[in-house]
Amino acid sequence: IDGYDVLLPVDRGQHPNITILRCIPSTEGSVLTLFLKDTTYVPNPQDEYFAAGYMAVCERLPGETFYAATVYHEWFMVDNQN
Repeated sequence: IDGYDVLLPVDRGQHPNITILRCIPSTEGSVLTLFLKDTTYVPNPQDEYFAAGYMAVCERLPGETFYAATVYHEWFMVDNQN
């Protein structure tokens, strides 16, 4: 994800259904905040904004180069980039 190796609590089969909306690294680079859309279990595209949004807080493990999700939770997709 944006050049980072990230372990999320999702099955490999879900990967094609996941879109990364935002990846925000912390200043020191030890934490990533991700906002993503996973349409795996959302059959109706009209429901995506209410049922497909997730956010994850991922921490780099000591002595490792990858990040693991320590928080993974539903999120109502809101476009507040403007």
